[in-house]
Amino acid sequence: MKNTAQINDCSRFPHSLLRQGGTIQLEFCTRARVHVEAQIHQFVVQLSESWNILPSALFIEDIRLGSTFPVAGGGFADIFKGSWRGDVEVAVKRLRLHAISIDKRSGFSKRVYREAIIWRQLHHPYVLPFFGAYRDPSQEMGLCLLSPWMLYGNILEYLSVHRKSVEIDQLLLQIAEGLEYLHKQNVVHGDMRGANILIDETRCVRIADFGLAIFAESFGGTFKTSTGAGTTRWMAPELLDPKKYDKDRARRTYQSDVYAFGHVCLEVYTGRPPFSDISAEPVVITKVLNGERPELPLDCQLSPLASRWPMLEQCWNTQPEQRPTMQELIKALY
Repeated sequence: MKNTAQINDCSRFPHSLLRQGGTIQLEFCTRARVHVEAQIHQFVVQLSESWNILPSALFIEDIRLGSTFPVAGGGFADIFKGSWRGDVEVAVKRLRLHAISIDKRSGFSKRVYREAIIWRQLHHPYVLPFFGAYRDPSQEMGLCLLSPWMLYGNILEYLSVHRKSVEIDQLLLQIAEGLEYLHKQNVVHGDMRGANILIDETRCVRIADFGLAIFAESFGGTFKTSTGAGTTRWMAPELLDPKKYDKDRARRTYQSDVYAFGHVCLEVYTGRPPFSDISAEPVVITKVLNGERPELPLDCQLSPLASRWPMLEQCWNTQPEQRPTMQELIKALY
């Protein structure tokens, strides 16, 4: 309670503290507040997992879908365009909980709730905001996740129309800064690829679907992207063959995010997925596990991508600990 009182005093009377030479005390109060907020957040996560429920404050009402047909879909969700309070356009991601075996639903729900609570605490200009959750009354298990509707779609769709007027390196820098923020918040994205990087109305990037790789695991493996390429193309070798790295199972890490970021750079520059010349997923996996990586495309030998190629190769290092951090990549992009 003493710490709480100090926090409240600091927030109400910062100027008096400074007049009294209380800079150090003010800094202590700021750190104490962050610590208390982190403890409260962790408690909410644990409570949600224990009771297998989401806090009621996360649920949103007054949602209307524009159509009963989804505008997009993937392996684990259907996406609808809707409105909130009549005038706010939202993306409604309805999870396909009915497609998960009954014995896995409880564990799956706990993980979804955990991700939703974590997402709600994140605030960054290059990270997609989370409005809240919604239960679709037309579905028996119609749990939906709500976020702002992104006018320009994902970065690949945006570049297919606006590539000539866009500074590619600026977009990559925004992606890097958003991913660095997630890592500083102890969040591993787990599914970094162009389809999960959206463009907002100001033409800035918004990283989406972090943590949602758990859904693919609950569906029994990886899933296909809109281009038909499996998500394995973006996966680091230690995820494809954990035993080779003395791991009992695949565990997504900051380093595997960095590996995928290298492929995102390739996607953004070329408009094509990694190993775009290979259609068979098993062939791609074999190449990656044998240490092979994408080669600089012939049509990009004189492009800006060529100067960035050494950076991409560092991201693709076979040894996770040898890959650069996002902070180092940001410096390289400046």
